Order: sequence, then structure tokens, then C-alpha cells
Amino acid sequence: MFGWIKKQVSNANTASMRRDIEQFNSRTRDAEEQEIARLLVVANSLRLHLTETGQIPAAALNLSLPRDAALQSACEQCAECLKDFIHDTQKDSIPAFTVGCTIWLHSVRTLIDPELRSTGREMWAELARGFRGTDAAFAELFKLQPEVLHPNTENETHFVPGGLNWSDNG
Repeated sequence: MFGWIKKQVSNANTASMRRDIEQFNSRTRDAEEQEIARLLVVANSLRLHLTETGQIPAAALNLSLPRDAALQSACEQCAECLKDFIHDTQKDSIPAFTVGCTIWLHSVRTLIDPELRSTGREMWAELARGFRGTDAAFAELFKLQPEVLHPNTENETHFVPGGLNWSDNG
């Protein structure tokens, strides 16, 4: 009986997360390449900061890294950390950080739940449209606010989480 209830709750959570990611994908499809490029620069700067400070374990964004039970739990918990960060950036009216962090939240969720993986790959296929413009976007953002960008951002703008490359099978 309790197993059935737990399964129903899990299915509802997966369906809700799928809807959120599909809505994000829809908005991304409507965005211009240069908008996506700027978003990728901001998102990757955030990713570098969040992994460097231990808020996101590297394995949370790479399925090829081995995970024991403790690391799996840490990967699952980082979704909550990302949700809190998104809430804070919304409260502080920093929309670029909110959207950038949303990319990592959706990525972490799709890497945790195999049922969401194809939706995550679709998201990254859309985001990849911005890769061509990341050099120009980085230069533009660096001119405006160099102190906001992580020092390694320029070399990390084409990062795709391991397991979410749109050409990956499975």
C-alpha cells in the first residue's frame, strides 16, 4: 500500500518537473541565439562558482563520474540548494542569474531521474544554438561587469553536462 502511494507521488513529481523543463525549452526555442549565448556565459560562470564552493558536486552534472550512495544523496540535495539559490535571485531581482541557475536545476534533475533525461537532452540541444555567440557574449559581459564573471568562464562556455548531450543515446 505505502509503496503504491510512494510511486504515485514520485510519478507526480516527475510529471511536474517534466512540465517545468518543457516550458523552459519552449521559451528557449523563442529566444534569439545571442540571448542564449549571454545566458550560457552567465550560467557557466554560476556553475563554476557553485562547483568551486561545493554547492554542486561535479558528479551532479556528469553521469560518467562514479557515485556512491553518499555522493548520490549529495547530488539529489544540490537540487534543493539550486532551488533556494533561484528563490534568492528572484527576490533580489537578478533575472540572468535566476535563468542561469534554472539551467543547472533542470540539468541536475534530468541526470537524477532517467525518465527526464530525453527532456534534458532537448534542453541542451536548444541551448547549443547559443554556442556560436558565446565569445562575443563573454566579451560584452566582461566589459560591463568583469567582477561578476568567474575567472575561468571564457574557457567553459560550451560545457554540456555529461549525459545530456543531445547526440547521447540512452
